[in-house]
Amino acid sequence: MVANDDSGKLLKLSRDKGLEFPILVDAEAATVKAYGILNTAHGGIPHPTALIIDTDGIVRYVRVDEDYTVRPTPEELFDVLHFLDKGAETAE
Repeated sequence: MVANDDSGKLLKLSRDKGLEFPILVDAEAATVKAYGILNTAHGGIPHPTALIIDTDGIVRYVRVDEDYTVRPTPEELFDVLHFLDKGAETAE
């Protein structure tokens, strides 16, 4: 997860939700800007974005939503991961 929120707020979110993945605190929004997902119309927050990047650093899936209230469900992301995993099996 990449967020340009306050690090204390993100730590609380991580603890409260029991998150088990790293959170990159991007206070200056450098990563958000590099991916081109900065939403300047809403005060410089990032557009909700889901990226799946493989172990070689290749981006395999991108979903960017303009509406900050719209996000992919965990099921949608698991479906993509399953699809990508099946594709990797057939390529071997």
